[in-house]
Amino acid sequence: MQVHSELRFNSVLTHLGDVEYTASGFLEKNQDTILSDLFDLVNRTKARFIKTILGDSSESDSSRKKTLGFQFSSQLNNLMATLESTEPHYVRCIKPNSVKKPGVIDPVLILEQLRYSGIFEACEIRRHGYPFRYSHQSFCTRYKAIAPSLVSSDYRRLAVELISRMGVDPSEIKVGYNLVLYRSEQHRQMEIARFSFLEKVVTVVQKYVRGFLTRKSLRKWFVLRNQVPNVKARRNLAEVDEFLGKLRALRFHCPEINELEILRAHLLREIEIHRVLTALLQRDAEEAYEEYSKAIYEGESIGMSTPLFQTARQKLLSMKDRAQIAKDLKSAIETGDADKLRNTLSQHSKLSLPMTPQVKQAKEFLCVLEAEQSYIEKLKKACSRGGCCKENVIASLELYLRRAGSH
Repeated sequence: MQVHSELRFNSVLTHLGDVEYTASGFLEKNQDTILSDLFDLVNRTKARFIKTILGDSSESDSSRKKTLGFQFSSQLNNLMATLESTEPHYVRCIKPNSVKKPGVIDPVLILEQLRYSGIFEACEIRRHGYPFRYSHQSFCTRYKAIAPSLVSSDYRRLAVELISRMGVDPSEIKVGYNLVLYRSEQHRQMEIARFSFLEKVVTVVQKYVRGFLTRKSLRKWFVLRNQVPNVKARRNLAEVDEFLGKLRALRFHCPEINELEILRAHLLREIEIHRVLTALLQRDAEEAYEEYSKAIYEGESIGMSTPLFQTARQKLLSMKDRAQIAKDLKSAIETGDADKLRNTLSQHSKLSLPMTPQVKQAKEFLCVLEAEQSYIEKLKKACSRGGCCKENVIASLELYLRRAGSH
């Protein structure tokens, strides 16, 4: 007879699917040792036959080999002791594929796991049974809000009274000595009733809380709005930002926020204009006239009044005055308007503007015009008297022409 060193089954169909087994060493691995109590009993027996069957009973517990069955039994006892000392919550993990890659779903493998792990049977049992189980006290604590007027130290009787007031079929809810048991449909109905009541209660609570917080913000706003004029007068960007943060923290939008936001935008623009003017003051004013005009115009539009701005503004006005005076002098010289020339030179003197070749030419031309006017007046007087001779008129004209030619 040929003896195989290893006996192997191809597969065995179990409730977990096809499982491969090997029978090699099956008896040796699963031959349990005799319990120590049985050894003690054998030691005390007088029957020689029993002692022969059991063999040497003097072997100590530590020297006995622990079989797989014994190890499994010990591990199971330890597991049960651990579970009884805790509140276990089970999570069923499903393996999506056999290749250990993300995004790969194997429907057949998942279905086998659900079927062989007993998930379907557990769901069926749960559906036919009472999946929702609460103690009397827990049930009353959860649904007491539906009937706050009910007061009782007997939680079982209180639970029965609550069930009758929630509009559910009492026959579908079982109230035992320790637990209240019911199915998902009854749970849904009771939760709807509970949420409906809580919605009303929460609305009332929100009303009072929001009113309290709004009144608190209103009192704070009364204090802050009295400080707004001082903040606007100081025109400090950091202070404006800090004050805006306080106003925005209120539970409503107050009009002072818009005012300070506009002021903040102006202050930011002032900083930019200040930077531009600082750079322009280092350049020739005549070359940067257009940039000066643009910066000063924007500063005036936002009410800018810093010392640097005033300096740049006076410089721009001086440039404008000089340009206008130069234009007026040119026009007066071309037209020979003595009065306009005289007024323009007077304005130039009042503004303390520097002497330019054009101004010097204008003053000389004014002297010519004034001398011309003087001689004309003399001639008019001489002619009006009728006593002037022809020689005197000619002499006066020659003198005038000589002086005019010298200018």
